[in-house]
Amino acid sequence: MKNQINTSLPILINSRILLIVSIILILSCNVKAQSGNELHKFNINSDKSISSTETELSEVRSLYYELQPSLYYGNPSSDKSKDAPVVGFVNTENFSSLYASNQINKSIKMLVIDFNYNEIQSPLDISAIKNFDSLRYIVVRCSESCTSAQISRLLVNDSNRNLQLYYIIDIAE
Repeated sequence: MKNQINTSLPILINSRILLIVSIILILSCNVKAQSGNELHKFNINSDKSISSTETELSEVRSLYYELQPSLYYGNPSSDKSKDAPVVGFVNTENFSSLYASNQINKSIKMLVIDFNYNEIQSPLDISAIKNFDSLRYIVVRCSESCTSAQISRLLVNDSNRNLQLYYIIDIAE
């Protein structure tokens, strides 16, 4: 019996050490993911990021990170929801769908653009997008490293709207 206790003690200690190491690794990966996925405010007429207050970022983070009624441009089945969409998702290939007059666009508060610098066919003319009466934010989501200067070539003519522009580098790990 004494011999049985002595052999199970090292196993118990090893399993606890393994559990502690696992928890530390999970927490460090989570911190790394959060630090890489920060929203950066920018102006298309400047190459520099603009600082934002926590108050400004509060609604942007809520719309971006929390579950919201959404519309995926280029996916016809996504507009069949009974709730009015609050967030719209589009990639550079589907910019033309933003220029069409569509009543469903009226409730969109945030437009998230999936951006790959190598895939830009033509910039998005913000002044020409139709029926976006509630639009306050545009977030450009980069799948690889990008700069505000590169993103500035993606968006043009924002002078007629009072929009806040953000970008985020969202690299899958």
